[in-house]
Amino acid sequence: MDYGFFSSKAELPYNRLVASNIIKAVAIIFVIMNHTINDAVTSDERVLLTRELYLMFWMFQAVSLFIVVTGIHFTKSLERIVDVGNIYGISLGETIFAWYQKRIFIKKLKRFLMPYTLEQIIYLLYFICIEHGVIGKKIFINYFKGGVGPGGYYTACMIQILILFPVLYYLIKRYQFLGVTVIISINVLYEIMVRYGWISASFHRVCSIRYLTGLMFGILICLYYNRIKGTVIPWILFIVGGGVLLGYSGGGYKLKIITSWVSSSFAVAPYSAAIVLLVISYESKFILFKQKMDFVNKIIEVIEYIGKATYHIFLVQQLYFCTIFYNRGDTGIIWASIFDICICVVTGCLFYYGYVYGELFFKKLKAKKGI
Repeated sequence: MDYGFFSSKAELPYNRLVASNIIKAVAIIFVIMNHTINDAVTSDERVLLTRELYLMFWMFQAVSLFIVVTGIHFTKSLERIVDVGNIYGISLGETIFAWYQKRIFIKKLKRFLMPYTLEQIIYLLYFICIEHGVIGKKIFINYFKGGVGPGGYYTACMIQILILFPVLYYLIKRYQFLGVTVIISINVLYEIMVRYGWISASFHRVCSIRYLTGLMFGILICLYYNRIKGTVIPWILFIVGGGVLLGYSGGGYKLKIITSWVSSSFAVAPYSAAIVLLVISYESKFILFKQKMDFVNKIIEVIEYIGKATYHIFLVQQLYFCTIFYNRGDTGIIWASIFDICICVVTGCLFYYGYVYGELFFKKLKAKKGI
C-alpha cells in the first residue's frame, strides 16, 4: 500500500535494537536516581540541584525516552500485522484492527498486568503483615490507578497507550502531516486547558494524553529513520526541545502554556526524540563491538538485559520507595543513589528472570496437558 511520498515500510529492523535496550537501561537508572533525590532533599534544594546539574537535560528525560522507545516498539508490532494485511490485499484501516485480536492484545496486556498484579499482591502482604494496615476500598482504587509509590501512574497510562496506539499509527501512516498536526494540536489544547485551570495539572497521572507527541516521534522514527538520519531534522529537534528546556532551566524565558512537568511535555518531546535518534545511529557500532570484543560484549549484554527488564525494575522501585526498607538518604545523595540503583536493578532483573521462566514453565505445562 502506498499512501504518498512519506509513507513506507518501517525503516528500522523488526528485531529489538541493542540501542533501544541501552536507552531503556539508562532511563530506568535515571528514574531511580530521581526518586532517591526526591526523598533525600527539600523542595528548595531540588530546585537548586535541577539548575546546577541541568537535570532537565538528562535525568528528567527518563519518562520521555521510554515513551519514544515505546512508540518505536509498538510501531514494529503493527508493521508486522500490516505486512500480513498487504499479502492478502486488506486495507490499512481494516488491518490495524488485528491489534485488538485476543491472541495479540491479551498477550501484550498480560506483559503489563501480570507482573504489576504480582507486585501489588506483594505490597498488599507487606501492608498487612508489616504495617498492620487495614484493607479498604482505597487499596482497590490504587490498583486501578497504577498502585502506590513513585511513578504509580505509569502502568495505567501504558495500558491506555496500548489501547489507543493503533489510532495514532493510522493517523500518521495514512495522513502523514495531517496526522502529526492533529496529535500535536491535541497536546497543545491539553496544555492550554491545564494553564487556565479547566483540567488539573495532575490529570496526566491518570491519563496518557500528555505522551501522544512522544509516541508520535517514536512512530516517525520507526517508519522514516533512513530518511531522517541524513538530514538536519535531528538537529532541529534537538535545538527546539533543548531550547525549551534551557528556558526553564534558568534561561529567562518560558512557554506560557506549559506550567508543570515541563520535561515530559510535548514541547520537549523533540529533544528526547533527537537523543533516541543519536543513540540508534550507533546501532551498527554496538553490534560490531559485541562481535569483536568479548569483554565489551559482556558489558553490553548486561546493559541489554537491564533494558529488557526495565518494567520489572520499575515495579520493584515503585514498591521499594514506599516501604520501610528504603534507604532514606542518610549517607548522602550519591551513595544513597548508588545503593538504591543496585537494590532496584538487581532485584528487578531477578524479578524479570523469574517471570520469564515462570511463563515458559506454564506454557510447557499447558502444552503437556493439551490445554
